[in-house]
Amino acid sequence: MGDERPWHAVSLRPGQALLEDLEVELPEVRAATLFHIVWYDGGEKIGATLLRVFPENLLLRLSTLAGDTPVGLVDPEGRFTNALGRLRYESLSEAEHITATDARLILIAPFGPAHEVAGLAKALKAKAASGAAVVWAQAQNPSNVELVPSTYLLETGGRRVVITSAQTVSDLAGSPRAQVHLLRMAELATGKATLTWPGDVSP
Repeated sequence: MGDERPWHAVSLRPGQALLEDLEVELPEVRAATLFHIVWYDGGEKIGATLLRVFPENLLLRLSTLAGDTPVGLVDPEGRFTNALGRLRYESLSEAEHITATDARLILIAPFGPAHEVAGLAKALKAKAASGAAVVWAQAQNPSNVELVPSTYLLETGGRRVVITSAQTVSDLAGSPRAQVHLLRMAELATGKATLTWPGDVSP
């Protein structure tokens, strides 16, 4: 993307390590793109840093997955709202709102006990049975010692509900990785993606 350019001189004794911050300008991308920063000591290549860069507004694809209806959003603590930007969505604060919405894709952000939505699970199950795709990010309950996968998929009425832990979508507004995770789960819920067998690992 550009010519070599000097950074600064670093002198290290054997066994020493150094942590440095570096700002790099990268071009806009239209899809996930891998960049290499290559490090030289004089003319000798001494290493490379790989950067995976994502386009802005990743979550706009949720609109496509939701079809001609807004995305339904249950977010009593505002954990997803700031990340959605220009995305068209409908806030759903009570079970009755979920039952009444026409949304084909419903997202439930993590929330604590203080913001519990009465009848949420029952309303979501009924909505999924009637054709809506659901992605439910659940905060960890410290009193629940049952071991469950961080993400798993349920089927009801031919539609899918994806349950995931809050950690997979942590810092949704600032983390492209969390946004990619949410998109992937929405694709699974809507049937636009399927789970597949892993490929063979090269020896």
